[in-house]
Formats: sequence, C-alpha cells, structure tokens
Amino acid sequence: MVKERILLVRHDALGDALVTLPAAAALRSHFSEAEVAVLAGERGGWAFARAGFQVLPDPGGFHETLRLLRDYRPRVVLVASPGGRIPLAAWTARVPVRIGYARRLWGFAYNRPLFLSRRRSGAHEAALTLALLRPLGIRVSRIAPPRLEPAPGPVVEIKDLLINKGIKGAYVVLHPGSGGSAAEWPTRHYRELAGMLIERGYGVVISGGERERIVAEGVIAVLNGPCANLAGQTDLELLAALIAGAALFVSTGTGPMHLAAALGVPQVALFNRKPAISPARWRPLNPRARILTPPAPDDDLAAIAPRAVLELLETRPD
Repeated sequence: MVKERILLVRHDALGDALVTLPAAAALRSHFSEAEVAVLAGERGGWAFARAGFQVLPDPGGFHETLRLLRDYRPRVVLVASPGGRIPLAAWTARVPVRIGYARRLWGFAYNRPLFLSRRRSGAHEAALTLALLRPLGIRVSRIAPPRLEPAPGPVVEIKDLLINKGIKGAYVVLHPGSGGSAAEWPTRHYRELAGMLIERGYGVVISGGERERIVAEGVIAVLNGPCANLAGQTDLELLAALIAGAALFVSTGTGPMHLAAALGVPQVALFNRKPAISPARWRPLNPRARILTPPAPDDDLAAIAPRAVLELLETRPD
C-alpha cells in the first residue's frame, strides 16, 4: 500500500530550517505511518537531512514546482516559507489539503488557512511553524529544541585544521557576518573581544562565508596569539564540527547562531529589538544561550560593549 505523503515546505535559509525542525519532528511523530518529506533549499535541506528527513530539493521556478507536486502527489502541503510560488503551485496541482499563513494575496490558495500575522504575533518562529499543524489536529504546548550532532569525519578534520593553524586548546568561535539577515556588531568590537579572549588563554576562530573573509581578516589583523580565519573555508559539515568543539560561539541572529543552538554549544547572541529580527522571534533554542541587547533606550548593537560578552563567558554556568 502506498503511504500517505505529507510535504512541509521551508525553502529559505539555514536558520529558518533549524527553527522549523520542532514542527517537522512533531509532524513525523504524529503521522508515524505516513511519508513526511521537506521541500527545502540547499543549506536548509542539509539541516533537515541531518535530522533524518527526506528532502526534496527546491526546484526554484513555478512550473518546476508544479511538476514536482504533480509527480510527488502529497495529500497535505504545509507552507512555512514566505512567498506565493508554493501555495499557487499547490492550488494549481490540486493538492487536497493546503495549509499556510493566509494574510497575503495568495492566501486564497490555502483551504486550511491560518490568519496569523507572523511579524506582529510576538511569538517565536518555531511556535509560528508549529501553529501550521493545528489544522491537522496537532497542538504542541512546548517547543522541543532541535538537536544535531556533528559527523565524526569532519570532527577529526577540523581538529587537524585547527592544530595546523596553531589552535591547540580551548577556543571561541566568533561569527561577525550576518549575510544580511540581522543587524551586525561592529568589526572593532569583535576585534576587541578577540584580544581579551586571547589574553585569557583562549584561541579565537573566525567563521563565515566567502563574502565575509575580508571582515574576518579585519578582526584578527592585529591580534597576537592563537587565532585563525576560517571564513569561506568550511562547508556546513565542517562548520558544525568547528562550532561543536567551541567553548563559546558569539554572533548576531544568523543561521550559524541557530546551528550552534542545535549543537547545544554555549553561546552569546546579540540582538536589537526590531520586531522582525528580535530575540522574541529568533532567539536560539538553546538552554546554554545568553542574549544581549543594547541598553535601553538605545537599539544600536554598537552600544553592546565587548566586555559585556566576556562577562557572560566568565559567569556562565558549567
């Protein structure tokens, strides 16, 4: 007998995928006899695959998406991503149950709509994705933080790489870029924090994408001590291994921040209070995370002093 197919759609970024894992897990648990798959982009798809989900790569265009839905033939599509391409394709493909947020022009495409303002709800993004399960009779009162483990091979590889770069003891990972997804802490603050960490015996590793290599060089350019710029030199498997071995991870509200949370690493996350990117909506789902916001009434991340981050490291519980 062919299994019932349920398709969860989260085709945006890595962090979006990671905070959707609680909803994906609840969906799989409730429909244990069904085939639950996720339509995702490359980076988000990596996170879902590492959590054991079948991933359908996002084909990108409307007609390609329509073809995918007609070929896959899900009974249910739940759309957690913004944009009208997926709901319109699901409507055109006559998917029997179509669930999504219905406050946009394409809301008519859903026959199980949620009239919910994500920006104004004040809820965490994980709770907002869990709300998509309500039309299926699933109500989750507690968000279970997602958990991932680094793969053994990359763990060995990253250890060797760090040793070759002079990082032999405890280290802190600083992630100065955001890829445009969040406000950014000034490079000079990361540089000052890195210097204080080295004075206290930590190695400092800068992570980031290829576009952030110059920023990373600006952080470590004048430092004396064990430090390494790995921006642009790690794929997601190596990045996960790097973060998993860190004594602390420091960043703003980025995808790697959510990756650090899923790995259960001690972290300091820097946020301002703008509703769309506030900690209320995007804080890391990690009991070992500490949140810093600018002292009121200031909402500029530059107002967060590097020493405030260092104090959280020195006072964090074991």
